[in-house]
Amino acid sequence: RTTDSMSDAANTLPGQSVQAYQAGAMRVVLGANLGDPVGGADAVALGDIYRLKPEARARRLMLRLRPDSGPAQEIAQGSDIGRPGDLIIPLALLTLIAPDGERLVVVTVWHEASLTSYALPLSPVLPGMDYTLVDISTDFSGLRLSDMICVSFAAGTLITLPGGVPAMIENLSPGDLILTRDNGPQPV
Repeated sequence: RTTDSMSDAANTLPGQSVQAYQAGAMRVVLGANLGDPVGGADAVALGDIYRLKPEARARRLMLRLRPDSGPAQEIAQGSDIGRPGDLIIPLALLTLIAPDGERLVVVTVWHEASLTSYALPLSPVLPGMDYTLVDISTDFSGLRLSDMICVSFAAGTLITLPGGVPAMIENLSPGDLILTRDNGPQPV
């Protein structure tokens, strides 16, 4: 195959969708970095309190694994951000806690083509809610953002079991095998 035909084939691979906020939409409202946007490990401080602006709007970021690029991912077709093939580089894994104790993990990433950083919350983030930064990590070993994206299913959603038999989500238990698109049968 030619390089062009391999590139064309790569651009047709499916992506995984995640919500992305420009880093400036989530800022320190109390702490050492007052007013600063969420960012990489060297730009944040434990104990800082972050808040997503009420007017912040998430954009769809479509990601797919980029072969031989470590923890980097690339933008896939259908993304509201960038162009297919653009490099997305993880900056930090941030763990924040809401006042009610709910944990929020945010991956901060760098979009190389636009020189812009984004916050990718891996669970719902509430605009106007204060979140205290309690852990900062840069251990990206094995990190595949497209595998980390949180998905939730409503009662009655049919999940395919190995062998092709569907089961309602509420009938599944930890340890049951389900069929995944990318990794075959996997335990719940």
